[in-house]
Amino acid sequence: TALEKGELGEAEQKLAAALADDPTDALRARIASGYQELGKRLDEADLPTRALVASRRAVRLLPDAKPARARTLYLEAERRLGDGVADLQALREASTLDPTHPDAQPLLDELRGGRITNARELRRLLGFLAAGLFVVAACLVLYFRRAALRRARMAARKEGSATRALPSVV
Repeated sequence: TALEKGELGEAEQKLAAALADDPTDALRARIASGYQELGKRLDEADLPTRALVASRRAVRLLPDAKPARARTLYLEAERRLGDGVADLQALREASTLDPTHPDAQPLLDELRGGRITNARELRRLLGFLAAGLFVVAACLVLYFRRAALRRARMAARKEGSATRALPSVV
């Protein structure tokens, strides 16, 4: 209920107290899901150290918790990146475990230069699109100009044939 109310500090205390009571396996699974949700909310609240602790506890209690493992890997990789070490393997694994993680794949792309590559591809695609639009516009201008010339010639022919058909009065 503390998590539902958004009281993250109280939720941490209650989960720690529940864990200290040597819970049954079923209760351990509930505590693990509580820590998993707590880690998510702490990460969203931009509290990475506390989110990492909560996510690690969730993984210790329930090793199959993929979102918690992904968050743990992401937060550890982010911490290492702050120390100047890029951990691409941890980010790859995090984005594989939880493809919905909002930050793992973008950070991995940034570190691999994917954003630069994507930007180049986008500029190239936009260049092709602009060139295509230019060609289409030029074709339309030529078509309409040619049609106008054709109409003018037809009008001149009709005038010429009409003047030839009139009898001369002299």
